[in-house]
Amino acid sequence: MGFRKKLLLILVPLTIFSIGAAVLVSANIGGETIRRIQTDHLGGMADKIREELALWVADRERDAMT
Repeated sequence: MGFRKKLLLILVPLTIFSIGAAVLVSANIGGETIRRIQTDHLGGMADKIREELALWVADRERDAMT
């Protein structure tokens, strides 16, 4: 077996493993980022709904007193 074949037998699996590891790390980081963005967005929506409900309740209380 020549030097070229030995080199290829080492480099090809190493390259495939490296690319696979990079894909897994990227997918993990991307998933965490998307999850964090969605959580922040949902928190903002909940705050907005809470404020709107508080205003609505205050209006109904004012209407009930008049």
